[in-house]
Amino acid sequence: MASPPLEPGAAARVLITPQVPSSWPLHGLGPSAALLPQLPPIERLPSGAWVGVTSGTAPARSWWQRLRGERSERVHLASRCMALALAGYVDICAAEGVAFGRVPPPG
Repeated sequence: MASPPLEPGAAARVLITPQVPSSWPLHGLGPSAALLPQLPPIERLPSGAWVGVTSGTAPARSWWQRLRGERSERVHLASRCMALALAGYVDICAAEGVAFGRVPPPG
């Protein structure tokens, strides 16, 4: 499991694999607002806690990808980072395909 690059060695308190509809764009750049309901509200987590969002996986599209067992990113990193920012998380960063956001300090 990746750790947030802004705090090496830290672990995400919550790790989310987003569930998106089959109509989600093949390039992975879908509406970030669709991910918001899947993120825990920052009020329910302690200050400074990290939340990680994985990409999920898309089914292999071509017969060659299926043969080789290839899977691609289902939800693009940009969409995941934007969803974290829209939800109020701070220190948005990414490592090893996982988007991270930290719960801001109170106040």
